[in-house]
Amino acid sequence: MFTIIYFPLSRLRLLSLEKEFDMGEAKRRKNLGLPPKNKFKNPNKDNSPRLFEWLPITENQKDNFIKVSIKGGWIGIGLLILLWVVVRFIGPALGLWTPADSL
Repeated sequence: MFTIIYFPLSRLRLLSLEKEFDMGEAKRRKNLGLPPKNKFKNPNKDNSPRLFEWLPITENQKDNFIKVSIKGGWIGIGLLILLWVVVRFIGPALGLWTPADSL
């Protein structure tokens, strides 16, 4: 079935399989009529067109930037309102400070 060859100096074992199993992936695919395996295929690659040919920004990146900017703007508005409520109502109610307009 298979033969183990020992090299006494380096203690390296090499497995030599039978002839039918002694072919690489490329030869096996070629014999079966399959196309070559593409090792560098990136499934997450953005194939949308660029805004300008000379600018490395795609349409999807532009749309994602707009979505993130809108969401970030609303988060900022919410934090500003929260800060105003704390400064105007919660702080004076707890006696931490007095608003300047009530002096």
